[in-house]
Amino acid sequence: PAAPEVLDADTYVKVNIMATPSTRADYELGEGYENEVYNGLFLFYDGDDHPVEASGFTWNPGTDGENVAKSATIKFPANANKPTSMLVILNYDPEKETTYRTSSLTEVKNLLAESLTYSVGTPAKQYYTMTNAVYTNDDTNTSDTEDVICEVALTDANFGKTGTADGEADAATPVNVYVERVAAKV
Repeated sequence: PAAPEVLDADTYVKVNIMATPSTRADYELGEGYENEVYNGLFLFYDGDDHPVEASGFTWNPGTDGENVAKSATIKFPANANKPTSMLVILNYDPEKETTYRTSSLTEVKNLLAESLTYSVGTPAKQYYTMTNAVYTNDDTNTSDTEDVICEVALTDANFGKTGTADGEADAATPVNVYVERVAAKV
């Protein structure tokens, strides 16, 4: 495989987290409480399935009607490998964060297929784990199914240098990541 491209300066990517539009039954949209967000994790990968660490991100309120849950700006430091794809995990167990951040894309997908909810507090409040479009793929029309989580490809248009005081990315094209509850599809 070719060596990953290396960033020559601090680089930013803006991400819009959006609810996946329902294409089938209304139950996929869920009740309001099923779509609440407690925490979020952004995972990036190079073309060889290896994790690329971002130095941080900031949440911003959604701005595009009810469909946008959040938006965020993520920073990659100079000399980091340039990521080619990403996953978003909402409502994850913080005790698994190191495992998520250090695992390959394939390993994370397998872990997410087993992570349906995360509970916080006493009494416990349950949040549904959400990630990039989740669906069951069964091309052979048998009872054997494969859970598929689709990472989002990043293009050069998604990367920008900051020029504003609040650190907003000047990338021409924000990344739209459509998320849904893992439990709704798996």
